[in-house]
Amino acid sequence: DDGRLPHKDDFGPEVDARYHPGQGDEIINTIVSLKLRRPITGGQTVPLTLEEYKHLHLLMALDLKKYKREVCYKSRLPSAHVQQLLQTRCFIAQPVTIAKTRHIIRVAMSAPCAWECYDQERFFLDNVHGKLHPGVNRALEQDRVVFEKMLLVLENWSVFEKAGGK
Repeated sequence: DDGRLPHKDDFGPEVDARYHPGQGDEIINTIVSLKLRRPITGGQTVPLTLEEYKHLHLLMALDLKKYKREVCYKSRLPSAHVQQLLQTRCFIAQPVTIAKTRHIIRVAMSAPCAWECYDQERFFLDNVHGKLHPGVNRALEQDRVVFEKMLLVLENWSVFEKAGGK
C-alpha cells in the first residue's frame, strides 16, 4: 500500500475472458470489497472514515454533472467522459465496519446482470463459437464506469466532500 490513489490503468488490460469448461473458470466471485483512500495535502492519502464511506455511497448514486466544471479543471480525462461519469448513477453496497476502525465498501454484480451476462454468453457460444464475449464485455464496461466514477470522486474529494446534502 504505497498511499497513492489508484489510476484507472492500474486495473490492467482487458480481461482475457476465454471460457474453459471444467477448469473452474466458471466460478466467479461477484462481490468485491474495497478499502479506499482519499487525498490530503502534499500528495498523501488517508483511509476513508465510516462517515466518508457513507458519503461516497451517496455520491455514487447521484447525478453529479453540476460539478463538471470544477472536476474537469483538475481531471486528466476528456471533458465529455467526465460528464458521462458524473451523470451516471451507480448503485453499490453500503459501507460496513469490519474492525473497530476499519471500514470497507463492496461492489457486487447484481443477479439480473449475472443472468444477462450468462444468457448472452450462452447464446453467443451456442451460435457463433467465437472468442468474443459480449456478455462479459458488457459487464466489464459497467464495472469500469463504477470504478472510474469512484476514482473521479475520490481524486476530487475536496469538490465533493460537502456535496449531495452532507
